[in-house]
Amino acid sequence: MKWKAALHGVKDALATARQGVKAKQILDGPSNLTKTLSPSRSRMFFAGTAALVVLGGTATLVAAQVVHTSSWLQVYQSGRYVGLVPNQSTVTLGMERIANGYGIHFQTTSVHESIPLSYNWHQAASFPIQAAAIQLDDKPLVYTTSRPAAQKVLHDVMYALAPKVKGASHVTSQFMGHVSIAAANVGIQNILQADDATQLLLHPVSGHIAGRSSSPAAMLLESSDDTRQFTLQPLLTVKTVATVTKTVSVPYHVTYVDDDALVKGDEEVVTQGQNGIEEDAVRETFENGTVTKSQVVSSHAAEQPVNEVVHRGTKRADGEQR
Repeated sequence: MKWKAALHGVKDALATARQGVKAKQILDGPSNLTKTLSPSRSRMFFAGTAALVVLGGTATLVAAQVVHTSSWLQVYQSGRYVGLVPNQSTVTLGMERIANGYGIHFQTTSVHESIPLSYNWHQAASFPIQAAAIQLDDKPLVYTTSRPAAQKVLHDVMYALAPKVKGASHVTSQFMGHVSIAAANVGIQNILQADDATQLLLHPVSGHIAGRSSSPAAMLLESSDDTRQFTLQPLLTVKTVATVTKTVSVPYHVTYVDDDALVKGDEEVVTQGQNGIEEDAVRETFENGTVTKSQVVSSHAAEQPVNEVVHRGTKRADGEQR
């Protein structure tokens, strides 16, 4: 059990190293906030090295999940603390572009922090705000400004995709799959106005709306090949069931009657035939306006067909030999 003893030694070394951290905080408001951490580097190095010796390759994963120390920026938006982002020019330039585009005012303060590698700094960098997510089977498709806006989007999408069935006596429409609206906290650049969200769900062309490259719908589109070259199918499917009355022509039959008053080979229509009319109640199923199923549920004979009666001659012509 030497490895267990060594592991306990690693834990003790890590604990001792953490105790060596000295923190100093000066809080004079968000713009003047400074925070400095001074860990005992030799002790942290010893602890990390010992972990590698004891656990081999597994130790790398464990150490990676414990802490990650580097230079960070505390982000404040209108005086409200948002989170931490890496102190890198590419990150801050991206944030400035978003802020300029949406009229956001933010401040940052440089700090040194020990942060778990699992920390999602991208959320802070995108200036998250409350929004409403339109979801399909609990997976977000698009974000819009509020629940009423999301409800309007779904109403408009339903209206656009459901067929206008003339003469239908009963029509029901619903989304296929589990479509829902959920509260979300996402970056402001991922949030669409209601009309834009409607267009994206109906006509999901990659790059259709600028500045939304990281939205769920855009990421879904990017997974398809050559999506910029053609319009994909709508991201939602509306199933419509309608009962319509259809008029069907019922053909008449022809009855032949031998007539010795007519010369053989001659025919005479005695009663003109007329097709009948049948009215069928048909239940049709549509998906985004295309008929996928049609079923006759009842029939009614509106007019019976009139069979045609034809007399055909059997008399021999004059001079015809028997």
